[in-house]
Amino acid sequence: MIGGILQVIKKAFRRTEMPMSTKPAPPQPVTPLSRTSINAASQEDDSRVTIRDSQLSHGESPTLDAIVAPQHVPNAGELPTLDASTAPEYPSNPYLRLVDISLINRVTAHRIDLNKIDIAILGLSVGVMNSLKRANITTLAQLSDYSKTDLLSVRSIGITRLDQIGKEMNSFLIGLLPDAERKPAIQISHESNAKLPPVDQDISQQLCELARNLRDIFQGKVSINFIRLIPRLWDDLVNALGKEPKSFAELEQSAKKLETDFGYSIDSNNTERHLALKRTIQWLKRAIKYGCIDEEIDYVVSSLNEREQMILAGRYKIDSPLTLEAIGQQLGITRERVRQIQVKVQRKLITQIKRSTLLYSTAALYILKTQGENASLANWTKQLADNGFLKAPRYLDLLIAVAKATNSRELALPEEFPQSLETHISKRVLAAMKSVVEKARKMCRNCGAVRAFSLVNEKASEEDVEQILRLNHFEEVYPGWWTRDTGESVPERVGVKVITYCGPVSSSTMRYALRRHLSRFQLPSPPSDVLAKLLEQKGSFTFTNALIQLTKAPAKKPSLTGPERVFLDMALSNGPIVSFETVHHKLLEAGLSTGSVTSVLKYSPIVQKISVALYSLLGAKYDEIDVQEAQAQLTRIPANPTLRARSDGVIEFETNAGTWLEYGGVLASGPAASLRGEWKLINNGMESRQLIVDGNFMRGLSQVSKSLGVMPGDRIRIDFNTWTREAKMTKVVRNE
Repeated sequence: MIGGILQVIKKAFRRTEMPMSTKPAPPQPVTPLSRTSINAASQEDDSRVTIRDSQLSHGESPTLDAIVAPQHVPNAGELPTLDASTAPEYPSNPYLRLVDISLINRVTAHRIDLNKIDIAILGLSVGVMNSLKRANITTLAQLSDYSKTDLLSVRSIGITRLDQIGKEMNSFLIGLLPDAERKPAIQISHESNAKLPPVDQDISQQLCELARNLRDIFQGKVSINFIRLIPRLWDDLVNALGKEPKSFAELEQSAKKLETDFGYSIDSNNTERHLALKRTIQWLKRAIKYGCIDEEIDYVVSSLNEREQMILAGRYKIDSPLTLEAIGQQLGITRERVRQIQVKVQRKLITQIKRSTLLYSTAALYILKTQGENASLANWTKQLADNGFLKAPRYLDLLIAVAKATNSRELALPEEFPQSLETHISKRVLAAMKSVVEKARKMCRNCGAVRAFSLVNEKASEEDVEQILRLNHFEEVYPGWWTRDTGESVPERVGVKVITYCGPVSSSTMRYALRRHLSRFQLPSPPSDVLAKLLEQKGSFTFTNALIQLTKAPAKKPSLTGPERVFLDMALSNGPIVSFETVHHKLLEAGLSTGSVTSVLKYSPIVQKISVALYSLLGAKYDEIDVQEAQAQLTRIPANPTLRARSDGVIEFETNAGTWLEYGGVLASGPAASLRGEWKLINNGMESRQLIVDGNFMRGLSQVSKSLGVMPGDRIRIDFNTWTREAKMTKVVRNE
């Protein structure tokens, strides 16, 4: 309670000590002063500064009259009446002014309206811009009306940011004046003896100098169109110049005309153009600091340690890149750790590329694209060396590795790369390469290997396909079968799962499991010998007594689906053979849908079908007696179907309901197979869904059978109206 009383007392004293408001309100628009009053005020300010400097030079303390100007009260016609609560005080002390008033007067004398120029043209940082916008300061006129004291009271504005605002404001206003009037304006810092900041060079002159440097470096070696490969630079350059330059000479000429475009007509209409010009100059200044590709790539890979650089160079070599396993053996780490480091390397490189300019590297890739059919690694390297773009050839390999690792727009390789560097490849092979490689990669990722003959099409023969696979670093694992390391493949995952839960199996049994898994995707499984070779290459599998085994148990068991887990528990507790009915009832008791029965009995790699409606765990041992006992437990219901046609166009079909009707609404059609097609199924006078008679089965009866309460063994009748294509199902009740 005492603490609460103390807090109340502190708050009361704080209210009495704090000023009424520290955040300035946005200034109201003020009409400009008359020229007579402005000149008089300017002369008074200059005289006071002269007196103050004289007193300081003689070691005297400045008098109050030399520092504080008397309050100037304009006439009623010069200045409108302002509300003191909404408008900031006009800074009478020159030390507190952000920009000297004489500079503002000289700018406005050239009919430049500062109310139409947004503060974004100053190029301030994001934090400063947000702070000014929160204070409703959006134009240069509003910013010039604030004193340093007012700005320091704005949230997140300190002395450092205040100096930044004053420097940019002063530099920009001086740049608006003609050359004859560009004398250093008085911008008094918060320190009494601070020197005036130097005036920045005109932006048009800076761009002229940079354009001259670009011409000296790239003229006659590469077209200016290579800058199009750098969208952020090209867009800003076009926005700044107002047109697309056709050559480096035209770029320099356009830069010379910017002085007249920006000298006296800066307003809100070309603010974005001015900012684009400043961004272009900043980017080119950073780009020209590098003298060749070697320096640019050295900066990009500087964030990588020695091991990361080895992985980058090994994984993205031009010819015969190393696999994860090969690099892991060199470094003494696992292939999974190599993959993790590779992902880390890619992220680091992407970050570095965003910070880099890569002007010479982009020009090098443009030269490669312009070589066309004559492109080769030797010619490319020689041309870059002759132009002075490349000093050490190893940096060209690093450039290619970085481009392939990041897939960035700035370093976009040609689509046919690296095949475009091979002179012996025919145009027919290059045209068919993309489709062949995409299909081969998909097959290797899902099936483990691809047969070269399956990739033959009208564009490429079998010899062309083998050449394409060889160029894209595929390996022939078996005669006619090719593979490529694409990380953990589907056969590897299926093999680990099968051996973990079913024990060692033969190659034929492993192929059976893989074929069941791939059947849902309608993909084929490679032959047993090919599959055995693939698993043997992975290093995680070994062959002992013609059985495939794991070299070591996985750290974590492979995950099972819900239906697979239920089936595994049933196979371990009820015996080696499980019937379809048992699986169906157990899955429904576990809260799973009827569709899960198909997913586990038809597609699961750890399930093996013995005969009709009988299943076992893959690789489980059983004999003929076990099969006979399981068959004896099956519930067999004879269908006894009948078919009768009536005179009103209705065909009556009667049959006994089986277990498949309860499972998935499927019924054997029998003699009703002649009624093939789609029928409107009527339930309680309303159409429920489509009844499909297809071959030997009728599908779509699950909803109706549940509403009628049909159980296995009940007699049902379906009336097919051939005139309206409607079908109606009823449960037949017989009197004993």
